[in-house]
Amino acid sequence: MSIDPLSTKDPNDARTGRARLTARNYVFFLMIAAGLVLGVVFAITLALSEDRILALSRERAWLAVAAFIVLAAWLQIRFYRFVDEVEVKDNLWANTFGLHCALTGGVAWAFLARLGYAPPPNGWLALAAPLLVSALAYTVLKIRRFF
Repeated sequence: MSIDPLSTKDPNDARTGRARLTARNYVFFLMIAAGLVLGVVFAITLALSEDRILALSRERAWLAVAAFIVLAAWLQIRFYRFVDEVEVKDNLWANTFGLHCALTGGVAWAFLARLGYAPPPNGWLALAAPLLVSALAYTVLKIRRFF
C-alpha cells in the first residue's frame, strides 16, 4: 500500500500543519490548472480542425474525444478523492442545483418552442446555462461559509 506524499491523513507525516496545507493547496492549484490546460488544448484542436489547419480523420477525431473524456474523468476522480468532504458536499449541491435548473428550464423551453411561443432550444445555451448556474451556486455556497 503506497501512501500519497501529500496526504494529510498519514499519521507519520512529520511536516507541520502549515507545510501540509501549502502542499495540498499547490496540488489543488495544479489540478485546476491541468483541467484548464486540457480544455484549452481540446478547444485549440477543435479550432484548428475547423479551419482545416489540422486534418482530423473520423478515427482521429473520435480518438481525441475519447482521450479528452478519459483524461477529464481521471482528473475529476482524482480531484474528488483529493478534496475533503466539505468540498465534495459543496460541489454536489452546486452541480445538483445546476442540473435541476437545466432540466426544468430545458423542459419549459422545449414545451414553449413546441407550441410556437419560443424559438427552438439553442444547444450552446443549453450547455452553458447549467454550468453558469452551478458556478453561481458554488460561489454562493463558498461565500456563505465565510459568514
